[in-house]
Amino acid sequence: MKFKSILLLIFSALIAIIAIQNAQAIEVKFLLWKFSASQILVILGSFGLGLLGGILISMIRNGKNNSKDSD
Repeated sequence: MKFKSILLLIFSALIAIIAIQNAQAIEVKFLLWKFSASQILVILGSFGLGLLGGILISMIRNGKNNSKDSD
């Protein structure tokens, strides 16, 4: 349990450092939309969407593999 706590503390410190260094506001243009946001929010949002997409694709592939096995 101690190892996990130390690892979580290091990971949290890295996220805090990244957030402090990327706090400036940037303008994001996507198709017809344009908005201003903190750079760290854009980075974390992109990471989160990529992570979600990967999980969904993995779930779809596993579902197809499971249905082939049951036939």
